[in-house]
Amino acid sequence: MSTNLSGGDKFSINNKRAGIISRFRAIGCGAMAGALEQIYMDTQYSATDFDTRLELMLRAQELERNERKRRSLLKSSGLLSCPDIGLIRLNLPGGISIQDLDLCASVSRATSPKTLILSGPTGIGKTTVLTHLGRSYCSAGLTVMYRNTETLLRGLLHSEGKSRERLFRKAVSAQVLILDDFCIRTPMDDDLVWELFNIVEARLGNHEQRRPVFIGTQLDMESDDNGAGISPALGGSAVAESVADRLVNPGDLYVLTGESRRKGLQHKTAD
Repeated sequence: MSTNLSGGDKFSINNKRAGIISRFRAIGCGAMAGALEQIYMDTQYSATDFDTRLELMLRAQELERNERKRRSLLKSSGLLSCPDIGLIRLNLPGGISIQDLDLCASVSRATSPKTLILSGPTGIGKTTVLTHLGRSYCSAGLTVMYRNTETLLRGLLHSEGKSRERLFRKAVSAQVLILDDFCIRTPMDDDLVWELFNIVEARLGNHEQRRPVFIGTQLDMESDDNGAGISPALGGSAVAESVADRLVNPGDLYVLTGESRRKGLQHKTAD
């Protein structure tokens, strides 16, 4: 006597597979579950061996984990949104090439002990470039802290106890610290210069454990020599000179040129 079991076999196997997929999701392996579901449903995987299927599932889970980490790093960094890299490349200001941009965005540059300074007039694109660099580092798994310089320093100045300790520790421990609008008001208040000195000394004072500082500024740095353009903006004191010396030795300077990216009002005349 022959018995047709194909319907029952198919139903029971599908239930079993659905159960396996659900168990992966229950233990937080949603990406592996999705990959396994695709393997079950797509005939192109029918001939693949166990190791190949397992590799596909693990790769999917690793990609999901990395994306979660990237989003977490971006959220804690304080970085702004920025245009697509294609638009950034098309609209780069003078003074920095695409090759320079790619080099600055590399992990090796982010982990270099050298500071990086972008100098140029308002609207030239300093913040866009710095934001792109910071987001690139977050995608590579590095910790970044992006802040308006004066906002960070006043935050430290007016906070106390554990609140101050947390903010200072974050500014010092981030693998890359990005200080935008550096010295937007000059000369900088003495109290803020002291706060800046504490950060710079903690990050750059030990030559064997330097953590880079990236700066965006409107200061005229084109003819700067050993921080000569920075020290006066910080008040010209001995502390200011110490900060300036640490920020530029060693460091890379890009002087950005061109027109403001912020389009002004267009004057129209009546016909």
